[in-house]
Amino acid sequence: MKLYGKGSASIACGGFGISQGDFKVENRNFTRVDFSGVAAIRHDDCVISGTVKNLSLQGFNSETSGPLPLNTPLKVAIRLSSNTFIYLNTQAIYFLGLYFGMKICKIDVGSFVLLRDIILSKCHDQMLLMHETYKMAHCIH
Repeated sequence: MKLYGKGSASIACGGFGISQGDFKVENRNFTRVDFSGVAAIRHDDCVISGTVKNLSLQGFNSETSGPLPLNTPLKVAIRLSSNTFIYLNTQAIYFLGLYFGMKICKIDVGSFVLLRDIILSKCHDQMLLMHETYKMAHCIH
């Protein structure tokens, strides 16, 4: 398994090579808003911290403290306050420069409501977000 990202992979999870992923930003089709938050990203027994830069109902971009594998299940907790988190099952689908693009695979109802409220507070288009919610319904459990 290849790990992608900055830093030495051997420090985080074992000796894997690091290289650049392949992705086109033009593939995005969900409302994306700026956001600044801290995330804990778990892969197997490794926990890596991340800084979330922007997000959508479909995923988010994060700069991480270490490498991550692409297209492998990851568990993420994004901190909103001292006792409020958005919990996600994701996959890193691309790595560009310092940032990983994370795709949401599963999200619980409470976390989805928190995520949707953040996006709605910044985009104010309820009809568009309702349409995007329908597109993500298969991920909500």
